[in-house]
Amino acid sequence: MHDYLFDKVVPFVGRNRELDQLRNVLSLANRGKMQTVFLTGEAGIGKTRLAQEFTQRAIRHGWQVWLGRADAIGHGLAFSALIQAFRMAITALPTVKQQKIAALYPYINVFFPELGGAVPQPGVESGLERTQLFESLRLVAVYLATDRPAILWIDDLPDADPDTIEWLHYFLRHAERGRVLFLGTCRTPIVNPAIGYSQLYSILLRYHQLQEIHVQPLNSSESESLVRSVVPGDVRRDVFQLVQERSVGVPLFMIELLRMLAERGSLYQDEGQWDVKSGTALGVPNVIASVISERIKQLPEIEQEILTLIAVNEASVPWTVLERATGLAADALASALSHMVHMALLGETSQSWEIDYGFSHPMIKEAIYAAISATALRQVHKRLADAWGDDIVRAAFHIRASGSLADVAEAVRIFFEAGQHYLFLRAYPSAAEYFEQALKLAEKLPAALSDEGRQEIQMALSEAWTYMERAPEALNLLAKLYKDEASTALKIRVKRLMAWVVGTRSIEQSIHHIEDGLQCWDKHSENGDVLWMLNQQVFNFLNVGHLTRARQALITLQQYCYAYSSPRAALICVIREAHVALHDWSADAGKLPDADALLVHARDFDDSELAYDAYVLLGYYAINQGDYETAVRYAEEG
Repeated sequence: MHDYLFDKVVPFVGRNRELDQLRNVLSLANRGKMQTVFLTGEAGIGKTRLAQEFTQRAIRHGWQVWLGRADAIGHGLAFSALIQAFRMAITALPTVKQQKIAALYPYINVFFPELGGAVPQPGVESGLERTQLFESLRLVAVYLATDRPAILWIDDLPDADPDTIEWLHYFLRHAERGRVLFLGTCRTPIVNPAIGYSQLYSILLRYHQLQEIHVQPLNSSESESLVRSVVPGDVRRDVFQLVQERSVGVPLFMIELLRMLAERGSLYQDEGQWDVKSGTALGVPNVIASVISERIKQLPEIEQEILTLIAVNEASVPWTVLERATGLAADALASALSHMVHMALLGETSQSWEIDYGFSHPMIKEAIYAAISATALRQVHKRLADAWGDDIVRAAFHIRASGSLADVAEAVRIFFEAGQHYLFLRAYPSAAEYFEQALKLAEKLPAALSDEGRQEIQMALSEAWTYMERAPEALNLLAKLYKDEASTALKIRVKRLMAWVVGTRSIEQSIHHIEDGLQCWDKHSENGDVLWMLNQQVFNFLNVGHLTRARQALITLQQYCYAYSSPRAALICVIREAHVALHDWSADAGKLPDADALLVHARDFDDSELAYDAYVLLGYYAINQGDYETAVRYAEEG
């Protein structure tokens, strides 16, 4: 715990541009021209802190400051912010002047009975009574500012009660002369602005009576200054970067993040420098989570639902996915998203024809996600899995997270296709992870529904494991599958895979598995796995120096290719015949097929193994010719 880091008021940092604007407005007000300024910005951006700094400087130059804070709860206390503000000014006056105000403006005694003046009896016309009340308070404000200019500051102005807003409209529209500056601090964007505030804002803009100063986040250098003002001594660069990235330059977020790190002991001194422990789970400080939560609760339910969907997704979400997940009509979805972009909760980026939506601040996403119950979280994942549709990888991610709420058979399909996707990308750990998930779920299905699918998953998983240097596990899986399987075609397929798994480690074992597989073949039907094994058999015999057996295997390969003629089979025969001739030192050994044509032909089949065989053959020929440079080139390309 480093409580001493926060035992002082955080000093004011930056904001020179905003202060210059405020000083210009103050100068105009000092010359008798009524001025109105709204300091606007998101929660925690430092509006109140800027107003405090500005008013403190104004006090040093002889100004009065009347401060009232609006109450966001209920908006039910009539004139509450104004009573706070004017009580400060009136109670500071000598008793004689207080008595004079009570006598001159009797309606003011309604607000401040402690002045001891007579309270007017209710009149017949209630509307006129209200006018007298408003006018009395306006005249008192002008009177109080006669000797010394004044700043009337209402903090959190949009939360003020309707009576306060109505009087401000009356005052600002009917007191253009007078050394008074009205200052309102306004959190923006406002989720559900009160009608009175919206009207006041619009009218002031229309009559050019309002200067709005939007308080921006701190830049990197200002953020660094703020961190240094809170954390004494040397601070490592990583801390500055972490705080800036997490807070996005919002001072409240920066302070609370540092406070949370200090309370957890994650902010510590190492060799005289402050640093953050590696692997620290940052999370969202409670104060920030509360601010975000209150803001979200004010949104319509459908917008809260959309934010939840985006929070659960691992990245930004395209329009089409949100449309499917919410089931909203296009115009309703557009309205909701536009509102949340305007509220600075979401940002939108255009990707080609699609628009993606993500959070404008990382802590908003985390705070929303943390508030979702486990059951609701599974349901949201299921909706997202359905909505992602053709994007099999994202659908698989959400299906897995939805757990038992997902349809098992559909989940098996999606996991398997996701594994194939990663296998194609050569991301073997990810492929194996999804294949394992698919296999685990497939085992829960009735045998009649899952046998074929389960076998495909096992074979794909064995391939992924092989690439991950887990060949023993792959072989055990395939051996069990071979033992349990009655289908001849599948036994051939399994033996082919077993031959491939052990091929790079033991050619003898590969030959053994090929022989087992070929014994399952009926010799009278076309089979791609048989073609692969016949071709590999020739290759294996050549590699172990069994030339006679290689010639015999080549004859069997040629007979198969003749019986089941195809361009691919013909090319395999050409490559393997040339390979045997090369090893045989026959008269044909020096006759190399056209290399370029052979490679083009091999690539046409989009078969990496076939292309590899072609490169191997050409490399052998180059070595045979003594052209080692060409052999190296073929080896690198292959």
